[in-house]
Amino acid sequence: LLAGGATGAAIVPGDPDAAPRIEAVRYEDPIFAMPPKAPLSDEAVRDLERWVKMGAPWPDDGPRVPDDAMHAGVEVEDLAGGESLDREIDIEAGREFWSFRLPVRVEPPTPEDAEWAWGPIDGFLRTAMEEAEVEPVRDADKRTWLRRVTFDLTGLPPTPEEIEAFAADRSAPAYEPVVDRLLASDAFGERFGRHWLDVARYGESSGKETNVAYPHAWRYRDFVIDAMNEDMRFDVFLQKQVAGDLLEYAGEDERAENLVATGYLAIGSKSHNTNDRRQFALDVVDEQIDAVSQGMLGLTLACARCHDHKFDPVPIEDYYALAGIFLSTDTRYGTLRGAGNDHPSDLIDLPAGADVPDGPTMDPLIRRLFERGRERAERRASPDGMSMDREMDTADERLARLQQRRSAQQAAILDDLLVRFDERGRPTAANRVAMGAVEGTPRDIAVLERGELDRPGDVVERGLPQVLWSGEQPAIDEGSGRLELARWVGSGDNPLTARVWVNRIWLHMFGAGIVSTPDNFGAGGQPPSHPELLDWLAAELVANDWSTKSLVRELALSHAY
Repeated sequence: LLAGGATGAAIVPGDPDAAPRIEAVRYEDPIFAMPPKAPLSDEAVRDLERWVKMGAPWPDDGPRVPDDAMHAGVEVEDLAGGESLDREIDIEAGREFWSFRLPVRVEPPTPEDAEWAWGPIDGFLRTAMEEAEVEPVRDADKRTWLRRVTFDLTGLPPTPEEIEAFAADRSAPAYEPVVDRLLASDAFGERFGRHWLDVARYGESSGKETNVAYPHAWRYRDFVIDAMNEDMRFDVFLQKQVAGDLLEYAGEDERAENLVATGYLAIGSKSHNTNDRRQFALDVVDEQIDAVSQGMLGLTLACARCHDHKFDPVPIEDYYALAGIFLSTDTRYGTLRGAGNDHPSDLIDLPAGADVPDGPTMDPLIRRLFERGRERAERRASPDGMSMDREMDTADERLARLQQRRSAQQAAILDDLLVRFDERGRPTAANRVAMGAVEGTPRDIAVLERGELDRPGDVVERGLPQVLWSGEQPAIDEGSGRLELARWVGSGDNPLTARVWVNRIWLHMFGAGIVSTPDNFGAGGQPPSHPELLDWLAAELVANDWSTKSLVRELALSHAY
């Protein structure tokens, strides 16, 4: 209020007529009027005028901030004399926040009602119920349980034959074979792969203003489904998506898989018609930081693009240290220049000897239709293809040249499409490409005040968020730094990764997460309802070789489920 922003102070103590905020609430200027939909009451406006005339007194204890923010190492202090608020970040204090400490595995408690607890998970939950003096609901009948577990693990209902067989099975371990059968089905990978694709903001176009198609996104989709069905170690699953192109591989098949996995960084929304290529690059980086931090770590690191994070101990310098990693990366999403797309990109060529599909087929009739379209575009793009019956003025000449350029772009797009299919519509070797990311030119970048290109500050070295490192960070001496980032994200020493994934699994199995804000484990999110259970599950995931299927099985066979 007192220091103001780019346009100056919002109020001038003692002088209501000089205070922009008072001018706004008086509704004298329709453009500047606030609130925007309807004015405050006359009484409220007079109260504000009287308050400013009194000198705009403020409560002695200063402005309030959320308690959780304080506990995350963020302190906001009201300075005397009407100065602006000064915010300090205490990294060491921030490391004491619950989600920035490594999970501590405690022994599962034994409730008084020990018979109800079929396993460790039930021990935690039944003990909490006893402390809250509540009783568990009755058990689901067999038919209800079968529908529940089949939908949750495959996204499909059980068949009539499966219902009948399960109802007739009177053996004690009747539940285990059902869960094991569902985990072994291809539908499991499709179901849980879809959960991850939601996290990965999967789409087959760019969205936003022009919605440019991404026809090769399906390779990343199939990688995710296959990884879930194969029960790929979740730490490896993440590392491949951040830096698969930099990981070691046993053969060309694994090399191709690693390259396809980096599609995580290439998909996502983009404003392909952005005029400034620097702005476009920074926006792509921001979207990648958001996808990695929220999706894999449950942190809103992108909130530090324009200023220090409001709640978490993440200074703006940490954001630009990460941004340097992604700006040193060549993101390949595979689009051609055309109307609404000023930022074309290559694709990644997959190894020639890799056992990968060439892609879908095309109806030969449709291919011939595209051929004719290309021929028409090529004619319009040639100088002879324009009608010159009359003398053109300058405006006509400009329009003609624009139409020629667009026709040439259209011909190039159709030519790129047609080369991927033979005359019978079968995919060719030209389709052995993928969206993804490879190394670019390593560079450190300047902190941009308010995120503005024309307000650069000091250059910061590429690196990782300070608050999640208790010791010395690994130095990024060469390359983009994505390999170091990938190893850190997919590490058992990272306090967030395992917690975030087990919480997502719990959410999909029980309908709500132990942390109800699955994308935000920071101070702006919600604390866990059962912190010891969350930590036990995270430790269990790591101990079981980061096996998603093992954890899903344990949840599905719990009494609570």
